[in-house]
Amino acid sequence: HGPQQQRADALMLSGESAAGLHPMKSLDVLRAVALRTEQQQLEYGGHQAGGGVASGMLERLYREKSGETKISEQEYISEGLCASAAHLAEQLNVSAIFVYTKRGYMASLLSRCRPSCPIFAFTDTDAVRRRMNLSWGIVPFRIDLFKDNPERTVERTFKLLRARDLIKEGELVIVVSDVGPTADVIRSIQVRYVTASGSAAA
Repeated sequence: HGPQQQRADALMLSGESAAGLHPMKSLDVLRAVALRTEQQQLEYGGHQAGGGVASGMLERLYREKSGETKISEQEYISEGLCASAAHLAEQLNVSAIFVYTKRGYMASLLSRCRPSCPIFAFTDTDAVRRRMNLSWGIVPFRIDLFKDNPERTVERTFKLLRARDLIKEGELVIVVSDVGPTADVIRSIQVRYVTASGSAAA
């Protein structure tokens, strides 16, 4: 239970449980225990726990910015944006967070905040998609990012996840991005409703 209660990014089998006579049975037991522990965390104050992590990150950032700790302005903005998005997700009880990322950096920052909703991460490279599989709470997808119009890309992802029954009409979703159609970095947080045809601003 220890690593799962601490919301570790990944669990692994080692020693006899990995090399014994029944490695698949061991994996099934590990998965069942992990799922049960996560479910209990959600039932007994999961939203508060996630919100607490995000709030703690925001407080740490404010201290670091005013203190002598070296943190670049770009890192400060990215971490603050993701901690704010995770905190907002808990306060609004959203169904999911969508993040659009080239390198997986913003997705990993959101994962560190441990929100109680899934993080659907969209990237345009297979290597980044595979790497994001190892981060806590992230469900990664590979798509063409903002090839033409950013709004069209966002709408395409809402339709994709609705078709897969991962989000439902009427639910609230937080949208976080640090990529755009040009080389300029435009970071943003949006709150959107899932609609029959895609999404609408909240």
